[in-house]
Amino acid sequence: MGIGAVENLSDVDPISFENSITVELWDSDPGYVTGEDDKLGHISIQEALAGSGELSHQFKRRKAEYTLTYKVE
Repeated sequence: MGIGAVENLSDVDPISFENSITVELWDSDPGYVTGEDDKLGHISIQEALAGSGELSHQFKRRKAEYTLTYKVE
């Protein structure tokens, strides 16, 4: 993704969980010599947030910054 790019994930099927779920954000480094992707961060999302509407979490690492917007229903 480039600076200011937006990736719409609304076509991803809902994920069912009980109590909490951990969501991790990883970059993809295809073609690099090491081929190793980097974990950019994680968030624990609680079932108790159901009905809170749109929520967001910022992942920041080095010069990268990503915002994940989500709903718990």
